[in-house]
Amino acid sequence: HLRIELVMENIALAVRHCMYVRGFFMLGFPTETRAEAEETVRVAIGSDLHEALFFLVTPFAGTALYEMYRELLRERGVAASDFDRMSYHDGSYNLSEIPDADLFALQRSAYRRFFLDPGRMARIALAHPRKRALAFYGLYALSKGLPHPAAIAKWWRAPFAGSDPPSWDATEPVRRPEPRRASRPAPAHLPMAL
Repeated sequence: HLRIELVMENIALAVRHCMYVRGFFMLGFPTETRAEAEETVRVAIGSDLHEALFFLVTPFAGTALYEMYRELLRERGVAASDFDRMSYHDGSYNLSEIPDADLFALQRSAYRRFFLDPGRMARIALAHPRKRALAFYGLYALSKGLPHPAAIAKWWRAPFAGSDPPSWDATEPVRRPEPRRASRPAPAHLPMAL
């Protein structure tokens, strides 16, 4: 089991020795509750990390997690035909006890709460190893905390529809694995393997 206090001490030690420290956090483990996921986010925010990335647990083929996810999709009546395209960056897979919309909202909220801390922003600016990339990096980090485009569209239309705008973390459509797209063959002038 992970000893959080020891991890926090080691992060602080690395930062004191002028290392730029990133943390990778997983949300949406099987049976994870909202309180447990919130605690994960609180640990990240309370740390001396320069960066934190909040990924949803990804069930890769050949793992027990993959089999659990396939079973969960069957229970939900969703066809689980092809999982070859699973990736950490595009994942939106929920095995937790948290409703889909709440889990995705928590992930976006975690990015905002972590990166919009003025003290952390200053530490990133001072310690980031690639100063020229800071503008791009900042925009990317902030984009991870924005509402889903569907929520933005609802908010934009709300004044004209006579309803209240949705919250910042308004529900996004539940994304499920898409069928694998047929890949194009490599051009004849390129070798198949390098």
